[in-house]
Amino acid sequence: MSKSKALLAQGAQVAGLLAEAGAGVTDVVAAVHCRVVDAPETAPAAALRPYRWVRWGLLLLAQWGRRWPQVAAAGSRWRAVHAALNGVVGDHLQVSEHPLAQPMLWLDRQGREWSLAELKSQRVILFVHGLCMSDRAWQQATLRSWIEQREAEGYRVAFLRYNSGRAIADNGRQLSAQLSQLTPRRLVLVGHSMGGLLMRAAYATTTAPAWLPALRLAVYLGSPHRGAPLERLGEQSNRLFALTPWSAPLMRLGAVRSQGIQDLRHGCVGSNEHELPERAHHLLVAAQIRVAGRAWLPNWLGDGLVPVRSALAQDLAGAAALRAPHLQRRLLPGLHHMELLHHPQMLACLEEAWQTAQA
Repeated sequence: MSKSKALLAQGAQVAGLLAEAGAGVTDVVAAVHCRVVDAPETAPAAALRPYRWVRWGLLLLAQWGRRWPQVAAAGSRWRAVHAALNGVVGDHLQVSEHPLAQPMLWLDRQGREWSLAELKSQRVILFVHGLCMSDRAWQQATLRSWIEQREAEGYRVAFLRYNSGRAIADNGRQLSAQLSQLTPRRLVLVGHSMGGLLMRAAYATTTAPAWLPALRLAVYLGSPHRGAPLERLGEQSNRLFALTPWSAPLMRLGAVRSQGIQDLRHGCVGSNEHELPERAHHLLVAAQIRVAGRAWLPNWLGDGLVPVRSALAQDLAGAAALRAPHLQRRLLPGLHHMELLHHPQMLACLEEAWQTAQA
């Protein structure tokens, strides 16, 4: 497919998705109208007919957008938009079989897809991105040097691309199933933010995964093991709409955010949440931004998105919320959430953990 046709298809799909969202907003506005005039929402009132016409028109546009074929994400801007859409409404895209739904893929440094057969019984390092991001988040010059060293040692390095709007437990089960197909000889997992929770969800499948004995090292970079305050704040704010019957329909708008985002509220990963694989080495990394004159604020803000205690899996008293025989914690001062992907301080921690796991 030519570049112009690909852009047209991508634009049509996004336009259709926006039209689908517009139809949902129309339903909310109609419901508020009914509450204000004290009329049942199902009443065939003439005042509600314009809402129905608008809704039908938008749904037709949405169906038109769905008819365009799926195209490979091309260009960094489109990849960023595609990843963000999946993060925000990815569960809806998955359930409705929308062409924009992102499948779970394994890619190399050049963005080419690895087939699972190519990685079978190999020594594998897998990088797992966070919410609303993609595998391209790892493509930094500082990290590239570390990866090249591992490739020179015989490791196959892969980057997971997945729909971050799906429930974390669902993504974890799918990742565990793919790892079971690989039966890796040795495995290293590195997850950023939600990616670390996805790794834990893969451990927590109902039956002990066959690939777990191969896991040597797991690194969690700024992962909200005890939840993300911004998501809890969003949920509490959304509940305020229930205070009046006129604003209650607006709660539907807040509920639009994906299940993946909602799972971040308490760091939910599924069953066996507090146990980590015993044989592997685990490294929890937290960052802490600097705020002059406010000694208490950096610990609460953490890296700007995840508090320090959440990233280190500790409660307010400092007690550990995750358990494993080989578990280390590192706090990196002066960094924000996105710098954990590539900063030299993070790479130093990663190298130290690598050497420890290899010993």
